[in-house]
Amino acid sequence: MIITLTSDFGYKDSFVGIMKGIIAGINAQARIIDLSHGVAAQDIMGAALLLRHSVNYFPPASVHVAVVDPGVGSARRPLLIEAAGNYFVGPDNGVFSLALAEKLPLRIIHLSNALYHRQPVSKTFHGRDIFAPVAAHLSLGTDVTAFGDAVEDFTRIAWPAVTVIPGGLQGEIVYIDGYGNLFTNIGGQQLRALPDDRLAFSVGAVVIQGLATHYAAGGTTSCVALINSWGLLEIAVDHGNAQRRCGARVGDKIRVRVREDGAYRRGLQMSERLSWDHYFMTITRQVAERSTCTRAKVGAVIVRDKNILATGYNGAPAGMPHCTDLGCLIYESKTPNGETEQNCFRTIHAEMNAIAQAAKNGSNIKDAAIYITHTPCIHCLKVLVNTGIKDIYYEKPYKLHTLDEILSYTQVQLHKVDLPEK
Repeated sequence: MIITLTSDFGYKDSFVGIMKGIIAGINAQARIIDLSHGVAAQDIMGAALLLRHSVNYFPPASVHVAVVDPGVGSARRPLLIEAAGNYFVGPDNGVFSLALAEKLPLRIIHLSNALYHRQPVSKTFHGRDIFAPVAAHLSLGTDVTAFGDAVEDFTRIAWPAVTVIPGGLQGEIVYIDGYGNLFTNIGGQQLRALPDDRLAFSVGAVVIQGLATHYAAGGTTSCVALINSWGLLEIAVDHGNAQRRCGARVGDKIRVRVREDGAYRRGLQMSERLSWDHYFMTITRQVAERSTCTRAKVGAVIVRDKNILATGYNGAPAGMPHCTDLGCLIYESKTPNGETEQNCFRTIHAEMNAIAQAAKNGSNIKDAAIYITHTPCIHCLKVLVNTGIKDIYYEKPYKLHTLDEILSYTQVQLHKVDLPEK
């Protein structure tokens, strides 16, 4: 018989090994499989999710032991639940409720028979003294009714509801895996009726356009939204960490909206007319052509209410020689994480020039949006935050990972704009 172990014990301490020792001492032939011991400390929902999406892959008559037990030693009951030909052993705190949501329990036993407990029973380690011994005796064929008195029900935890909001849905992050991917409570079925190519997903300051089919769809710098192997909406970064990128935690909200971009009405494509985002980004590309930088042409356009307030491109201050005249004047500096950066003494970045133009002409850019051919550097981002600009639209990522921390403290949102191929 197979015995699986799931816990929040981690891999530093000996708790898991001790439980295996107890089982082996009772039944040396038991097959023990570690499902996971990386559950976040006291995260009952996280453990419940792992069990829900794992137990069906094991053969009948498996014993699933879960020890995520912040209430150990309290009045909460230790339980054995028999359902769908399998056995579930652990605390009565809801940890099995998702795995058993669609299974009718045959028997629920309060583990009250001390004959099957290791003595004395610790108030802090029921995994060793109650759950491991019971699982081992079960694997030897001990009848379920021998372990204690039958009870009527067990504790269930509520699955958070997805709510309908104007223009879309709102859910929340329910689990974060070891890669930093964000699992949400929004199921693939709930998105099926919505147009994949017009969906926008927002988590904190990060906005993702469209629903991807695989992790690599966004490259190694951008977040992607996809339906994962659990059938849930997931936010991920290929070769990156979506949790750090989004500054997210379990319980944070995620919003799904259907974009209205002027190209669609009532689900019918009316024309090939550019969306507003594509329109302004196309203009931004043209502004970049005025750049006098020999390393990268960058353009910026500040917009509010579909009106252009200011433009800018990277180059030297007015009246001074440009890099195209004398070449770049490069200096190197070190970032806090040890990376080497190269910058030019001569040039001002496109975003700074656009802000300067707005100031010179008396244009109020608070609550405006800025379109930039490349994501801003960390210095320009700090200035954009202080100007009150709320939305940054970009075409190409530039050192995107350096912006995560600042974005996590602000309401500024990044939006990637992919211009259609000509």
